[in-house]
Amino acid sequence: MTRPSFLGGSPFLAIAWDSITPVSHPGTSGTAMMREVEVGPLRLRYIEYSAGYHSDHYCDLGHAAFIIEGEIEILMHGRASSHLAAGASFVVGSQMEPHLVRSPTGATLFIVD
Repeated sequence: MTRPSFLGGSPFLAIAWDSITPVSHPGTSGTAMMREVEVGPLRLRYIEYSAGYHSDHYCDLGHAAFIIEGEIEILMHGRASSHLAAGASFVVGSQMEPHLVRSPTGATLFIVD
């Protein structure tokens, strides 16, 4: 199988997430503390959701995400929500299915979009 070039022209980059100052994004309840780095056309994010976090909007961007710790629930228009715990991932394409996140217990995610 031949795969297309990925991040062509991007040099090696080691990311020390602890060295990036987190930016607070309040939800309708709780807070998401987000660290991000742009690499070529991609945005890499390390997000810590507080316990009780509930996003304040539906998002229609595409994401590939990995749940490092904790649990989240993905709510989508027109279908049942998905409960995901540490070790799980989700992928959704841009403008495919608007979704929002909530985390009753708190969670840490790594997201590429």
